[in-house]
Amino acid sequence: MDKNNYRILKEHIFVFIILILIFQIYLHTMHPIFKTNDSPETTAAAVTLGIGHPPGYPVFTIFAKIFSYIPLGNYALRINIFSSFLGLIVLFITCKITKLLFKKIFKNDLKFFYLYISLLLLGLSYIFWNQAIEAKGGIYILNLVFLSILIYFSIKLFFEFNIFSIYFIFYLFSLSLTNHWPSMIILSPLFLFFLFKYRNVLKIKNYFLILFFFLLGLTPYLFLIIRASANAILNWGNPYNLENLLWVILRKAYIYPVQPGLNVYLYQIKEFLRFTFWQSSFIFWIFSLFGFYILYKRNRNLFWFFITQYMIIVFFIVFYNRTKEDVLYLMDIFLMPSIYILILISIIGILFIIKKLDTNIKKFLINIIILTLIIFMFFLNLKFNNNNKDFFSYDYGNAILNTIDNDGMYIGDGDDNLMPIYYFQEIQKKRTDIKFITASFLIFKWGIDYYKKKYGDYDLKPYDTNNNIKKIIDKEIINNNIYRSSFFPRKENIKYNYFETNKGILIKISTKKESFSSKIFQLYSYRYIFSNSCIKSSANLNLITWYPVSMVNQANALNDYGFYEDAIKLYKMSLNFPVKKPEANIFYNLALAYSKINDIDNEIYALENVIIRYQLLYAYERLGILYYNTYLLPKAKEMFDKAIKLGSKNEYVLKGNDIISKMTYNDMLELALIKANDFITNNKINEAMKLYNFLLEKNYKNAIIYRNIGVYYFKTNNFDKALFNFNMSKNETYNSEISLYIGYTYFKMNKFNEALNELEQGILKFKDNLELKKLYDEIKKEIQLKNEKGSNSFKGQR
Repeated sequence: MDKNNYRILKEHIFVFIILILIFQIYLHTMHPIFKTNDSPETTAAAVTLGIGHPPGYPVFTIFAKIFSYIPLGNYALRINIFSSFLGLIVLFITCKITKLLFKKIFKNDLKFFYLYISLLLLGLSYIFWNQAIEAKGGIYILNLVFLSILIYFSIKLFFEFNIFSIYFIFYLFSLSLTNHWPSMIILSPLFLFFLFKYRNVLKIKNYFLILFFFLLGLTPYLFLIIRASANAILNWGNPYNLENLLWVILRKAYIYPVQPGLNVYLYQIKEFLRFTFWQSSFIFWIFSLFGFYILYKRNRNLFWFFITQYMIIVFFIVFYNRTKEDVLYLMDIFLMPSIYILILISIIGILFIIKKLDTNIKKFLINIIILTLIIFMFFLNLKFNNNNKDFFSYDYGNAILNTIDNDGMYIGDGDDNLMPIYYFQEIQKKRTDIKFITASFLIFKWGIDYYKKKYGDYDLKPYDTNNNIKKIIDKEIINNNIYRSSFFPRKENIKYNYFETNKGILIKISTKKESFSSKIFQLYSYRYIFSNSCIKSSANLNLITWYPVSMVNQANALNDYGFYEDAIKLYKMSLNFPVKKPEANIFYNLALAYSKINDIDNEIYALENVIIRYQLLYAYERLGILYYNTYLLPKAKEMFDKAIKLGSKNEYVLKGNDIISKMTYNDMLELALIKANDFITNNKINEAMKLYNFLLEKNYKNAIIYRNIGVYYFKTNNFDKALFNFNMSKNETYNSEISLYIGYTYFKMNKFNEALNELEQGILKFKDNLELKKLYDEIKKEIQLKNEKGSNSFKGQR
């Protein structure tokens, strides 16, 4: 093997090892099934060779279908792995681009060792890693496969004309349009530039061949016609003819775009800056500046090629591809090609700095710095991209199915309520007894035809969605249990005279009033929801929020029906979820439920939590009355004052406040002590302890309180607790009475030495107290008698 081949072999082995390392990271952090986005539908389309939502993604579906045959885990995991595989291809091509750029700019070959920069900087960057471990992300990673190959051949074309490269570029560019064309078509001027650049070389037959290869690249769209004609299981838009095909390709389903406006542009610009700076806060902006600088100095064509790509992508994503503010994270995905450009230029900037260094030690140090930054980036991004416990969408979909009765009907709206069901019914063949209606399909004729074939004729009309839904409900409600998703924005515009009742995370539509037990929520899986893993994803947080929302809504209904204890269970469950929720309202409803079952302590607890979060007049009034009735008069006074300040006209509040206002603070505490003593005298320890604890907090007559508690426990033979409280009393105020109690308690516990020690201290301090001396003598006699009995027993045995 000659030196050149040996060098190439070493390079490939080096790159392969790093690619395997990155692949292992992807596998370790990959979604175990599908992500909370379009991934379930993407997977279902690939496995069944179906047609996903517009523009249909035929080329991704075809390639992903091949990967679905790999016998590794579930089908969703296989498509996730396919996305990672595409990511590895992008990384490999990026190495080729790095070598090519280095050679063209610096006029010599790049040492293969430095390829680690390209591999790790891109492979471990947040958005690339994030998309390379989930099915839907594979569509955007495939875009980068196309983009990276196009960049590679474009760079070559800048330096040398090659007609086959031009053919290939136009074929590959058109092929990329069969994946996610809105992300790629905006770059068409850059590739058309080569027709202008080489206009004097190209002949007419070349233009015809360019057109031929361009059209050839679009042929995967024929897949949509073929599969629609074959009645694909998943058949968005039913593109069996040209009209429907164009409807799918041109994404005409999205008929409600975000209207342009200053506010829209401002939040999109803000998101662009946040995302880009966060992505590149410690490396991109710094090194990309060096990269753009060296490109500008060494090759203006390449400089304008890259910066134009970057500016076009950013301009169209920020100012044309307007995104709803609540799903602004989608904008980050569309910006991924711009991040890719920045990373490429950053790599050139890093290599430029390394090349400028004149000693090996300096180069070694800069490599250590770069590696340190990459490792830091890895751990930073690991926190957000470790999704190996993300079962949230899968479990939510299961929860939907577990809620619905056998042979029921489910009408869903919103991706989170729809996408998992496609996966369950079409791939797992689970709960196929359920008639599953996607509300948005009922807008279009193809959707109406789809359900007509599947479930029968409902006499539906295109673009009359609300009436279509009503007609379906009217026809099915007699014989079927009908459910809808809790998220259902169009509900306000659908008029029907049926009852709607919360049942778990769904709404049941029926002809009569119903109520459902809290046990429905025991059918759901909440795995990993209460760990920090869900907090990192806004999509997961939005999804998880539906659990507590549904619990509260169902609890409210149970409250109305008088099932207070069942309602309380759900209110308490809802408060545990690590998402934003109206906690003041929940605690308020919880307090109402406790009041209905006369659970005063928990009602107070709930109301106290209300006023921590919100100044609610009723909460102050009710708390004041409860405190007043339980003799916590200082607290009652505080609540009454706040209620009156908020405008209370409650006669009990005003009268109670008038009575308390005539008392001094010490009078209030003394009354509480008298009442506590009365409770403990009558063996009502719980009621007594509430007042005693309050008084202890106020540091009011602590010694007396601890003594009284100790006496209670002594009388009930709980000597350990008695001793504890007597000692606490002793710490507050040491007197002969408490010394006597402690000594006598030790005596009852058969701890004679401790009893004598305590009594000796008491006798020394309180010399006039005869009771201490009397008890001391009795214990001494008791010890003497026991010793004598023990001695006689020993003699008898001998």
